[in-house]
Amino acid sequence: MTRTRLLPALTLACGLGVGTLFGSTLVSHASAAVLAACGVPTHHAAPVVKPKPAQPAVRILTKLTGSDNQQTDTFTASGPFAVVWHTSLQDASVGSGFFGVELDDASGTMLDVVANSAKAGDGHTIEHADCSHGCYFKVTAANVDYTMVAGQ
Repeated sequence: MTRTRLLPALTLACGLGVGTLFGSTLVSHASAAVLAACGVPTHHAAPVVKPKPAQPAVRILTKLTGSDNQQTDTFTASGPFAVVWHTSLQDASVGSGFFGVELDDASGTMLDVVANSAKAGDGHTIEHADCSHGCYFKVTAANVDYTMVAGQ
């Protein structure tokens, strides 16, 4: 197809759309040039779908829910682990409560104060203590309901 004949064919092809083009003789004569000039891909490749990365599983080390002083069972953890908690006041007319958490090793030696708050709400921390030989949490609570979870 000469340049003078290509321009009208190109205008016609771009105006007709892909569905009309595939049944016409125009496609067989200058398909690659016409379709490329119209911005239409000349092949129909399947779209590339990237797989989503797998979410790592969280291992729950321990969980406590309550309103009293208590301690968790002993757990082990290699490497850092997360501790999250939520507290709410039992009696708002008192004005405040207390929520404290300490991390002890298996022999009872305190390793860290994880939480120490007189306010209700949410909190979190990353703990780096060595719990490969066993640790547990001691919770002290007054006028609060709480939920605490440690996971890795």
